[in-house]
Amino acid sequence: AGGSLRSWVGARPNWQKVAYALYQAGNGLKGIHERGGFHRDIKPDNLLVAYQEGGGEIVKVGDFGLARDPVSATSSAPMTRAAGGTSGYMAPELALGAAYSTACDVYSLGVTGIELFAGSIDVGALGERQDLPHDLRGLLLRMVSPDPAQRPTVEGLRTVLINLIAPPLVAAAPAMLPQRTATTNDGAAVGTLALAAGVTLLTAAVLTM
Repeated sequence: AGGSLRSWVGARPNWQKVAYALYQAGNGLKGIHERGGFHRDIKPDNLLVAYQEGGGEIVKVGDFGLARDPVSATSSAPMTRAAGGTSGYMAPELALGAAYSTACDVYSLGVTGIELFAGSIDVGALGERQDLPHDLRGLLLRMVSPDPAQRPTVEGLRTVLINLIAPPLVAAAPAMLPQRTATTNDGAAVGTLALAAGVTLLTAAVLTM
C-alpha cells in the first residue's frame, strides 16, 4: 500500500497528478451516489494510494465508517441527517441542520483538492498556485461554494477534470478496477458502497510528470 493522499499535502505535486486523483475520487463518489448513498468523510486521509501489479497506482475512496446508504433496508433515513465528517471538510449547511446530500460530499472533495494543491484548506491559499488552469481554479471554487445549489454534480466535476487532462491520457486508463469480493464489519450496505467506489488506474505518465 502507498498510504493516503495526506502524504501529498505540502509536497506541491503537479496539477495534472492531483487533478487525475480527484477524477478518480469522483469515480468512487459516483458509484456511491448512484446507490443513493453518501460517504460523509472525504478528506486526503481517506483517499488511499495502492500499487497495482505492473507498477501502476490506484487511488481508492476508503474508510466507510461514516458512509450511509439510505435506500438499503439496513440503513435508516435519520442516519443521513446526522452531521458527520471532519471539521474543516464538512459542508457549512450541515451546521445549520440541513440533511446530508451529494453536494456535501462534493464540498468535502473540493476542500480536499484545495489542500492537495495549496497545502492548506484555506481557499485563499490557491493564490499561491499560479500554475493552475483557470477552469480548474474555478471548479474548486464552485465545489466549495457556501450554496449547495451552486456546486457541480460529481458527473459535472468529472467532466471538467477530463477536459483538463490530456484526452489520450484519460482514454488510456481502464474505466474500472476488476470487481472483487469484500467483507466489512459494518453490514452489507456499507460493503456494497465500498465496492461501488472502485477507481480507475493512475497512469505512469501522470505520476511522473
